Amino acid sequence: MGVPVPTIARLAVACALILLCPMAQAGGNHADIAERFMTAIYNMNRDLAIDLVSKEDREIAETTEKYPHETETVRILGNWITVKATALDVSGSRARVKVTQYIPTRVYKAYKEYWDVLIETGERAARLYLVERLQALPEDKGAPKKLGQTMLLLGKEQGRWVVRPGWPERHAASQLADKADSLIPEKLGLTTNDYTDREALEQLPKLETAHQTYEQAVQMLAKAPGMDEESAQQQYKFSLRELERAIANAKAFSAYREEIDIRNLRRGESITGRPGVFGEVKNSGGRTVTKLYVRFYFLDASGTPVAEASHRPILATHSDDVPLKPNYAKKFGFRADDVTSEWGGDVDTEILSIRFAD
Repeated sequence: MGVPVPTIARLAVACALILLCPMAQAGGNHADIAERFMTAIYNMNRDLAIDLVSKEDREIAETTEKYPHETETVRILGNWITVKATALDVSGSRARVKVTQYIPTRVYKAYKEYWDVLIETGERAARLYLVERLQALPEDKGAPKKLGQTMLLLGKEQGRWVVRPGWPERHAASQLADKADSLIPEKLGLTTNDYTDREALEQLPKLETAHQTYEQAVQMLAKAPGMDEESAQQQYKFSLRELERAIANAKAFSAYREEIDIRNLRRGESITGRPGVFGEVKNSGGRTVTKLYVRFYFLDASGTPVAEASHRPILATHSDDVPLKPNYAKKFGFRADDVTSEWGGDVDTEILSIRFAD
């Protein structure tokens, strides 16, 4: 299936890291500390990892269990990973160190298979498959496989080298992202696009605030050592994209809905004698409409709704439909089998969503 192998280094560094115990107990240069820190992460030795980070990072780790975070990948493969640190540059009390991760070739191959199984059968089955696969693999005779690289920033505290993973910035960014999520009404279902433009328009101020808060999270995360704005944007790419799409659709809907004229609505029968609603829709604006989603209200003799139904008079993705160009009109109809005899024949409408070709 060709699923890319996620870099364990990124999983570890993005989710976990920590500070140096007194140098008298754990001495070493910047490369030594970097190697010990990454090894502690992969071996799930949280206490040692926390002993190898800066004071401010340690304080965050002591107030939340999120740092360092133990990923499923680390839990399964951590003990197989070995590391080698190389200092890229050292300037006074600051150092930038590259840590390369290695894994036995047989384990690397099994790990690639794991992601295929994960997609096909789910996490539990994939985990069991990997464990069994690793137990059955023969010993390697060749060199280990290079798995990835991690950049670590280190500094000195009281003359001792410590890792600076940026947990305070990551934690603050995570809190901002949680705040943004809390502003999005659950009914909008932004992750599944199960919402209408009308619903998004009603919640537009909250959506815009949520987007601004996510942008603040990006700026905060970009301040973390080893991060930049592009990397931080990637962290929240999906949420930002979905919010931007919802906001843009809501604004376009608000500006254009008066250009859609649903007219000549009447009760009738299909060629098979089934009851239905028939009418016309005209695009009086200047944009080509590819989708139109409308709610129809069936009214009794007093004009009170007694039933409702949703229909798409325009759905250009359907093989039998085409977009509605500016100034064009078309007829439509749909069945109303479930409407009771209380329906007096009149119908009211409410436009819910509009999509455009441009």
